[in-house]
Amino acid sequence: MVIIQPFSGVPISGASKWINPNKAMIQLSLRSKTDDLLWFTVFHEINHILRHSKKEMFVEFDKREVSRSPEEDEADQFAAEQLIPKSEFEKWIQSCLSITSSDIQSFAREQGIAPGIIVGRLQFVKKIQFSSPLNSLKTRYKWENS
Repeated sequence: MVIIQPFSGVPISGASKWINPNKAMIQLSLRSKTDDLLWFTVFHEINHILRHSKKEMFVEFDKREVSRSPEEDEADQFAAEQLIPKSEFEKWIQSCLSITSSDIQSFAREQGIAPGIIVGRLQFVKKIQFSSPLNSLKTRYKWENS
């Protein structure tokens, strides 16, 4: 696994490919610079390595294509499930009268994950806005020279 600085104007979060029959590579760009998207991309690319052709290279773009391959959809589902099991997430959502910072932090402890990952899922399923103050629960990464 390697992490590189993103190339300007190139909306790629991650890529995976087999270098030889016994060695795979996952490359991450930290383009979005938040823990939720970093870990989602890690598990997405792991799914490609574990379940898809060793002859293909998979590239994860930040912008979703209109037409996606079944492999990309499967990798998304795998990543989502590895981070927060759907059944646990749905049960938690139903139990919340409102979604507060302390609710998110408590659920994160129960799940053994960072609170920012839960914020990202809540945004993805449109339970909170992408501009939500709860974004403060996400860990942000930056390169030392930027």
